[in-house]
Amino acid sequence: MSEIARVFDQQLRLVVLPTLDASGFKFDRSRTFRRAMPDGSIQIVNFQMGQRSLEGQFTVNLGVYRPGNPVYDAGLSHGRVMEFNCEKRTRFGALGVSPARARLRKIPYLGSLFGGMDRWWPASRAEQITRHSLEQVMDLVIQNGLPWLDRQ
Repeated sequence: MSEIARVFDQQLRLVVLPTLDASGFKFDRSRTFRRAMPDGSIQIVNFQMGQRSLEGQFTVNLGVYRPGNPVYDAGLSHGRVMEFNCEKRTRFGALGVSPARARLRKIPYLGSLFGGMDRWWPASRAEQITRHSLEQVMDLVIQNGLPWLDRQ
């Protein structure tokens, strides 16, 4: 495990875990938080570390898994479902973007003028940099992410 990943995981436990735990999410110790809902669905908040050209950065994936959906049901237990198994999912950078702006972002060449749908935050060997990034992200998760999950 790289030093950046070690610091990230440490800060994830300190910054993210208390807030999501208080909201009913369970941490799997591999950067994924899951919350079982009364209707049987599972809400997921996943922190993804960048690789290659995105090394030293992270993003957030959100998803809602519904068991029994013939297309998406992977027959997974609650603790094994990942964001990519979800019927409804998004990258955190897509939240809060107007539908018109989202459509413009998808047009080749023109989309680059409006920025990508991904948003990545810095993660570093320096604990204070990673902590600050995670604090910013958690503010956005509370403001935009959890409401998005609840609307799905």
